[in-house]
Amino acid sequence: MTEASSPEHRADITTDNEPLLSVEGLKTHFRTRDGVVKAVDGVTFDVHDGEIVGLVGESGSGKTMTSLSILRLVPSPGGRIVAGRIRFRGRDLLQLNDSEMRAVRGREISMILQDPLTSLNPVYSIGNQVAEAFRSHSGRVAHLADRVANVLRQVRIPAPERLVRSYPHQFSGGMRQRVSAAIAIASQPKLMIADEPTTALDVTTQAQFLQLLRQLRDEANLSIIYITHDLGVVARLCTRVVVMYAGRIVESGPVRAIYKSPAHPYTRGLMRSVPRLGDDRDKLFQIPGQPPHLLNMPLGCSFRGRCAAAREICEQAPPDRRVGDKHIAACWFAGQPELVAETGGA
Repeated sequence: MTEASSPEHRADITTDNEPLLSVEGLKTHFRTRDGVVKAVDGVTFDVHDGEIVGLVGESGSGKTMTSLSILRLVPSPGGRIVAGRIRFRGRDLLQLNDSEMRAVRGREISMILQDPLTSLNPVYSIGNQVAEAFRSHSGRVAHLADRVANVLRQVRIPAPERLVRSYPHQFSGGMRQRVSAAIAIASQPKLMIADEPTTALDVTTQAQFLQLLRQLRDEANLSIIYITHDLGVVARLCTRVVVMYAGRIVESGPVRAIYKSPAHPYTRGLMRSVPRLGDDRDKLFQIPGQPPHLLNMPLGCSFRGRCAAAREICEQAPPDRRVGDKHIAACWFAGQPELVAETGGA
């Protein structure tokens, strides 16, 4: 067991190919009356061509703010990226001017939000909104009606020539989310960020949408960052998982490795919180306590106040420890069997 050399958690995979996206030491802070909120605090990870990476954590862990930072859409006033690099296809997005960055958004990096009703305009038809996705990045587009129908067909919307005249309120939640996906892929981006897109969907519709994302990945070699708190979705969809807590990455690695042997107490707690068929427990497990306030972060390990295995050494910032092939955890005791026993296992 060896410590990773980088001061920030390196959530990547060993490959001979240059990553499509490389986030390095990203820090996004918000200045408030009470002090500085470190919403994203030294996040480092890579995404490769055709890869689906799950970004997992509780609400407030920094998942969405990380994605907004990648797109340089940090809310203002007060919010600002204060450190780090975001390299996409060889360019540092933080060095682009506003015009150059607008050309990247939508055309090269797209985003699907949790609730399509907040991203679809209720007064414009579905066809108009998908067509706008083409026009905004390509100007005048030949055979626009055919291209709109084709992209709707690509996301498995039946009879698109007829449904282009419909409005968002006439579609079900699952169909609206498919329209959002059509808008997101209209310009054939290389990377899609999906921010909890299935949270409001029923289980059957959710499974269909996840299958759609897999098909889009396979057909277009599309890379996806999938943001969620649902570990079941990650298991079905993603190839690699990045676990965030209090603005930092605490564990990362291949999905199978982490599900088989979670090395960080927080990851184990998340996994124990998921109910299982046939489980005879009287009560569902919950991680005790609350996440730390980002204005008043504890010294050392940010999870130690909720961790049953915390020791005096946890008052110091934990190193990144390699616990397996491409599997890293930011914990002093990562990979030690006695820690698994003490925290109740996974």
